[in-house]
Amino acid sequence: MAKKWWIILIIAAFLVGGLGGFWGHYYLQNYEDKKGADVFSTQSADKQNDETAKATNDDGEEAVDYTGWETYTNDVYNYQFRYPSDAEITEAQKVDFSMSPEESAAGKTFDELYAQYTGKICVSLKSESGLAIYFSAPENKDFERVICGRTSLGVGEERTPREETLTIGGKTYTASGDTGETGGVMIVTLDDGTRIEYDTNLDDTDMLAVIHKIIESYEVI
Repeated sequence: MAKKWWIILIIAAFLVGGLGGFWGHYYLQNYEDKKGADVFSTQSADKQNDETAKATNDDGEEAVDYTGWETYTNDVYNYQFRYPSDAEITEAQKVDFSMSPEESAAGKTFDELYAQYTGKICVSLKSESGLAIYFSAPENKDFERVICGRTSLGVGEERTPREETLTIGGKTYTASGDTGETGGVMIVTLDDGTRIEYDTNLDDTDMLAVIHKIIESYEVI
């Protein structure tokens, strides 16, 4: 009889041990699954925060998306800007340069002028859609070296004055100009004397938004 009880006790202990192991394994597995889910949730939150951070600039403002755009760098006059990949960049050619009578009398040559100022003194950006922007360096004040923008706007055409604000390099500037049947021309001059002119149909809000986006990407390097 005593032997029977020992056998029953051994079997009971075996069953209790097995059941305890099963629940231990279940609890451990459940804990690992929950831990993994928490880690995944944390990683997802971190990723979302990173993406949010990429979408804002250092001031906490929404950053402009320049995905697919190119960057033009002017290593002579130390600035750069972004522009759509379908637009074309053109720099001034030597034949575009002008020389003062005094320089000519002194024996100055156009080769020397071009070597001194380079074609990067005037950079134009144009697209088939009609966008046109001109960046004229401070050394080209009053177009002393090259014409860098439009020279005529339609003789006798009625023009309507216009102003708008642009934020360039963290500072607000006022662009002024006018618009008429042949399009609109706006000019903004930066503190260092850089002159930016843009020419398009100013009533085309989509085109104007692209122009603003390009000009407001301008930064000194």
